[in-house]
Amino acid sequence: EQFRLMTETSFEGVTGNVVLDPVTGTRSFNSTLYKLINFVQDEFQAENGTVMVRFNRTTTDIYHSNTWYSLTEFIFNSGETTIPTSLPPTNDDGNFIRTGIRAIAWMFTFISFFLAIGFAIWTWLHRNTRVVKASQPFFLYLLCFGVILIAISGIPASFDSNFAT
Repeated sequence: EQFRLMTETSFEGVTGNVVLDPVTGTRSFNSTLYKLINFVQDEFQAENGTVMVRFNRTTTDIYHSNTWYSLTEFIFNSGETTIPTSLPPTNDDGNFIRTGIRAIAWMFTFISFFLAIGFAIWTWLHRNTRVVKASQPFFLYLLCFGVILIAISGIPASFDSNFAT
């Protein structure tokens, strides 16, 4: 009952009349104000003579009450107002892990793995000594097992599409 009453409510907000969708309870897109903002590059000369660049913000279109209103033409990076027929080729830098970094990560992975195995073996060999008994060998084995799991998780984490193909 409370949800129904809430969704039937409308009020005047900063961006106009706010109407809630009766199914989802979110603001209806028909009552939302959207703006298309264009940032246009503007070069100017500073007092010291250097050429500076600033971006002027211009609202080109507004969507309100289910209609788009054009205020001014959108200016593209080329300085033209017509939509470019083709886009320039993209420079796809996949942010891949470099081979050296991957080798260092695997080195630490294997060092941690073999140290954990070594400490587990050491714990098993010295399980009857007073200090190891006081430290509870089962707990020490759990610690070694946890270190092994964390260490080997570095192997699949180092794979990326550049390495796997």
